[in-house]
Amino acid sequence: MCPLLFNVQLYAIASRFEVEYLKLQTKLTFVTLAQDHWDKDEFLTAACEVYKTTPNSDRGLRDVVVAVCQKYRRELREKKAFEKLVQETPGLATDIVLLSHRWLPQSASTRPHLSESHSLFLSTLQCGDRIGCGFQNERGHGRYSITRPDS
Repeated sequence: MCPLLFNVQLYAIASRFEVEYLKLQTKLTFVTLAQDHWDKDEFLTAACEVYKTTPNSDRGLRDVVVAVCQKYRRELREKKAFEKLVQETPGLATDIVLLSHRWLPQSASTRPHLSESHSLFLSTLQCGDRIGCGFQNERGHGRYSITRPDS
């Protein structure tokens, strides 16, 4: 199984059992992998799986898929497999169009996104029972912080 697909399935399990820390970790890993492998068929397979395994209300991995598709739209349009993915994956085409016009339900100022020169998550820092990750959004750099649940 490819790492992208593994992370999608792990995210779905974490979501099902409401393990927020694991969801965050798998999302961070997925962001890196998606940016590194956007031009491979594995990304398209993982993108399809994201839309099959997450509800519309869970924007975690969906926003990453849409941001990567938007960032590399010119290159992806040349691929027949991408065209097929967009046609056969309910919600993906709509999300891509809405992102291109900044009409997604969540306000654009709070939604992290990929830009031409910055990664969605720039770094991850773990300190004791807290984890933080930097990101680039429309207002500049920011930081998420989450406390690991007690074991």
